[in-house]
Amino acid sequence: MLRSKYYSILGLPTTASLQEVKKQYRKLVMQYHPDVNSSANAQEKFIQISEAYDIIINDKIPKDKKALTPEEKKKDREERMKAARKRFKEQELRERRENEFYFQSLTTGTKWKVFKTIAFVGTLLSMLIFLDLFLPRHYEKDEVIAYRMNIANGPSGQNLSLVKTRKEKLYWISHLDYHLTSKTRLIDIERTWFFHSPVRLIARAKITRSYYGVHFTFFNASWLLIILFLIPLATFFYKRMTLNFTFLYHLSYYGISLLIIVFLLTGHRWAHLLSLGFL
Repeated sequence: MLRSKYYSILGLPTTASLQEVKKQYRKLVMQYHPDVNSSANAQEKFIQISEAYDIIINDKIPKDKKALTPEEKKKDREERMKAARKRFKEQELRERRENEFYFQSLTTGTKWKVFKTIAFVGTLLSMLIFLDLFLPRHYEKDEVIAYRMNIANGPSGQNLSLVKTRKEKLYWISHLDYHLTSKTRLIDIERTWFFHSPVRLIARAKITRSYYGVHFTFFNASWLLIILFLIPLATFFYKRMTLNFTFLYHLSYYGISLLIIVFLLTGHRWAHLLSLGFL
């Protein structure tokens, strides 16, 4: 009778064929071999697997092929372990070559030139967004023609209202009051220097002026944009054959590049960039 506990060690039913036993053994060797698995119980598990395999194979092969002396069995076992190590080394070498080829495909040719362009544009935008936080502002005259009060919540939970101006622009603001809802609704729109992003609405009352911060704009996410747009540059200098580099590369190539395109195309920022904020 075949010893079922050894089949259990290999995770096989007692009806498994010789080919299934060999296939499962190779799979477990690649998982628990001491050169692969450094956990505390890996070596013990590897020995159990090898012992179970030896016993099952001896039960399955013909009698005239398993009459081996203890020395021959030991030598046969060492040869199998040596063959397993060789297969692992070959697989490791093959994977290393594939990784090197893939790394070369990312960092050479057209794709690398495109990536360097993304890094350059991202760095330029980061610098200009940073300067936009401190440079003088543009002021554009407009007039409120319609509004809807308290129809959304802001990042801090405050009620936000939607304001529409005569120039067909929509702005989300908080604390909407009579200065923007009275008959005189003239306003100045404060915008950044380079990209003309709206910062505040200023009600032009006769005596005092009221200020209303604008929400849901790229200006509110300036610091986040600065960090995101610098990721391609950091990836360019990192450039190592690692999983982190591959992740940052694809994030920059597909994610950050798309964000750059959206940023430049909305609000005519590409035109403001070409004119250095004067138009």
